[in-house]
Amino acid sequence: MSAGDATGTGWTYGPSAVGDFLTDELAPLVEGWFEEPVSSDDLTGLGLVRHIE
Repeated sequence: MSAGDATGTGWTYGPSAVGDFLTDELAPLVEGWFEEPVSSDDLTGLGLVRHIE
Protein backbone atom coordinates (compact mmCIF):
# COMPACT_ATOMS: atom_id res chain seq x y z
CA MET A 1 0.00 0.00 0.00
CA SER A 2 1.23 3.49 -0.77
CA ALA A 3 0.01 6.90 0.28
CA GLY A 4 1.96 10.06 -0.33
CA ASP A 5 5.62 9.24 0.23
CA ALA A 6 4.92 6.25 2.53
CA THR A 7 4.70 2.61 1.52
CA GLY A 8 3.78 -0.26 3.82
CA THR A 9 1.21 -2.86 4.78
CA GLY A 10 -1.49 -0.34 5.65
CA TRP A 11 -2.02 -1.97 9.05
CA THR A 12 -1.36 1.14 11.09
CA TYR A 13 -1.16 4.86 10.62
CA GLY A 14 0.77 5.41 13.82
CA PRO A 15 4.35 6.64 14.20
CA SER A 16 7.22 4.46 13.00
CA ALA A 17 7.75 3.24 16.57
CA VAL A 18 4.46 1.34 16.25
CA GLY A 19 5.85 -0.52 13.26
CA ASP A 20 9.02 -1.35 15.17
CA PHE A 21 6.94 -2.68 18.08
CA LEU A 22 4.80 -4.81 15.76
CA THR A 23 7.85 -6.22 13.99
CA ASP A 24 10.02 -6.78 17.05
CA GLU A 25 7.50 -7.80 19.70
CA LEU A 26 4.26 -9.03 18.14
CA ALA A 27 5.31 -10.62 14.85
CA PRO A 28 7.32 -13.40 16.54
CA LEU A 29 4.20 -14.39 18.50
CA VAL A 30 2.18 -15.14 15.36
CA GLU A 31 4.82 -16.22 12.83
CA GLY A 32 3.97 -19.67 11.54
CA TRP A 33 0.55 -19.59 13.19
CA PHE A 34 -1.45 -19.14 10.00
CA GLU A 35 0.11 -20.86 7.02
CA GLU A 36 -2.61 -20.36 4.39
CA PRO A 37 -1.26 -18.25 1.52
CA VAL A 38 -2.96 -14.99 0.60
CA SER A 39 -4.44 -15.14 -2.88
CA SER A 40 -4.42 -12.36 -5.44
CA ASP A 41 -8.22 -12.27 -5.11
CA ASP A 42 -7.84 -11.55 -1.39
CA LEU A 43 -5.45 -8.70 -2.13
CA THR A 44 -7.77 -7.30 -4.81
CA GLY A 45 -10.69 -7.41 -2.38
CA LEU A 46 -8.61 -5.69 0.30
CA GLY A 47 -7.74 -2.92 -2.14
CA LEU A 48 -11.38 -2.45 -3.09
CA VAL A 49 -12.50 -2.30 0.53
CA ARG A 50 -9.78 0.23 1.35
CA HIS A 51 -10.42 2.19 -1.89
CA ILE A 52 -6.92 1.50 -3.17
CA GLU A 53 -6.32 0.77 -6.83
